[in-house]
Amino acid sequence: MKDAVWTAFLRRLRHAIINESNLNMLQSLVLTSENCVVPNFMQDPWNSTCLVTPRHVVHEAWNDAALQDHCCFNGSQLFICPALNSIRGRPLSNIEWLALAVQKSKRETLKSYLPLAIGMRVLVTLNILTDVDLPNGARGTIVGIGLHPDEVATLNATVHLQHCPVYVLVKMDHTRAAALPGLEDGVIPITPASKSFQISYSVQNSSGQLQKQQKTVTRRQFPITGAYALTDYRSQGQTLKTVIVDLAKPPSGGELSLFNIYVALSRSSG
Repeated sequence: MKDAVWTAFLRRLRHAIINESNLNMLQSLVLTSENCVVPNFMQDPWNSTCLVTPRHVVHEAWNDAALQDHCCFNGSQLFICPALNSIRGRPLSNIEWLALAVQKSKRETLKSYLPLAIGMRVLVTLNILTDVDLPNGARGTIVGIGLHPDEVATLNATVHLQHCPVYVLVKMDHTRAAALPGLEDGVIPITPASKSFQISYSVQNSSGQLQKQQKTVTRRQFPITGAYALTDYRSQGQTLKTVIVDLAKPPSGGELSLFNIYVALSRSSG
């Protein structure tokens, strides 16, 4: 933490003893406030700033919009990579697909559809190599995508892949990994990971009664997601040079707690 005023404010906020000067300082940072000096979001460092939000819908929309802007500005192809879902090695039936869609988790560590593009900012969602700084929450930038050999090449701006890529090359913001042959320092190849979870649904038996079924789905997908926006849950442990904080009520409709506020505001290094 480099900013003395911000450090003192966080100390007071942690103990719930903020005063009027703290509130006035915060008010001057609210983008809709008359007293706010709005930064130029087209210039460094604000052109690469990150949003921290408690709302998953906002998180997804912001990441999608930021990636679309990146692809349009840089002329990068956008690849949509579907996850491979299976049950004991076989494809899912229609009713199993429906159960999977209904029971979709808001905190998926492996996304059902993952957008990928060269230059995309990403965040690792699983512990890959914790001993070389590739834990859950590590951030970096995609610098290469190894498409599957059977993938049909196209010049379309958006490509819906038929096969999962073999690897994604990510230049990590921080890593202790030694440089791999043929790759720049800090560039790590990330391969698809597998994770299992339960789905349940009801089917009609021969007697006409509904019988509950529970199946284990195995999903294969890259353990990364967009890092243009982070949920307050994912932001824990991050230090960001600049940040936009969405101090909205949690999706449950409850009041925003002091803990939620502290976690979100303490992401910035000041």
